[in-house]
Amino acid sequence: NASVPRPPLVVDCASGVGAIALKQLMEHAKSKNSALDASFPLRILNDGRKTDDVLNHECGADFVNVSRSPPRGFDAVDDTTAHFASLDGDADRIMYLRRTSEGEWNILDGDRISCLFAGFLRKRLGLIPSAQDLRVAVVQTAYANGASTGYLTDGVHVPVVFAKTGVKHLHHEALAYDVAVYFEFNGHGTAVFSAEARKVLEAAATDSTADAQTRKAAREIVCLADLLNPTVGDAIADMLAVEAVLAIEGLSLEDWNSLYTDRASRQLKVCVRDRYAFVTSNADRILVEPTGVQDRVNQLVNSVPEAARAFVRPSGTEDVVRVYAEAETQETADRIARELGDWLEQQFGADV
Repeated sequence: NASVPRPPLVVDCASGVGAIALKQLMEHAKSKNSALDASFPLRILNDGRKTDDVLNHECGADFVNVSRSPPRGFDAVDDTTAHFASLDGDADRIMYLRRTSEGEWNILDGDRISCLFAGFLRKRLGLIPSAQDLRVAVVQTAYANGASTGYLTDGVHVPVVFAKTGVKHLHHEALAYDVAVYFEFNGHGTAVFSAEARKVLEAAATDSTADAQTRKAAREIVCLADLLNPTVGDAIADMLAVEAVLAIEGLSLEDWNSLYTDRASRQLKVCVRDRYAFVTSNADRILVEPTGVQDRVNQLVNSVPEAARAFVRPSGTEDVVRVYAEAETQETADRIARELGDWLEQQFGADV
């Protein structure tokens, strides 16, 4: 609705191709007198045109994800109402950011995008009688923060299924459902809709015998499905979808961020002699081989007085294993990760 002003959207394009695509999109919207142009004040940062711009250097979604800090240029934006989004260099991942009144930054990652989309879809699917038999799920990896999983299952009441790390695995799992949302925590993902789901929803959107609420709910889902790219890796489509859902639901970034509180986590990697000796099951959450390692993981997790979890999985690209630990406090997460990493290095380290 072009008559409803939207907060300015500041987009970090990581000195990559996203800047080109975004400029083309807005020029097209302007030429068509689109509501998008009228209601979507957009500012592009790190567009790659300056001589000192370097692809993904101190900017981009991966920088935000790893450093947990804003990309260069965001701190200089003097607008407390602005929305902030960071694309990576090839514009297939996205991270949102929120600046608090104290000047601190919250990271709204792929887990939170999944929760936002899932809540939007679940609410509307519940209003459409003909959609009740559609199979709905959110697909996550072992790296998804446990608080997001809890919110999805207990708050949104949507099934959560797990896949191995890597969007190709999440995409494959998502295709088993009629409506499925999937994102890795790094902001790589989308939502997919089966042919049966499209048929049911499009029929409901135009059913003259249905009430106005049902038709509106179906129409909004169809619009979201049209906007999102079913081919994984379109951060601009994801960004437009986030803005649409926030606008329709009347949510601020603060509202979105407050859906749940992340549990503390710690990741580290350990160099090993042979990463192929490490074999996982249950979507990377259980280590089958070498014998005894999973027992050590369980022992460390059970040794702390609070709810915690941890896993070990081999890297797909280098001779390391990756350790992830999650707990209610940062101190406990750090302790589990450190002690597990030290033990793995003693037993399987490259220099042992």
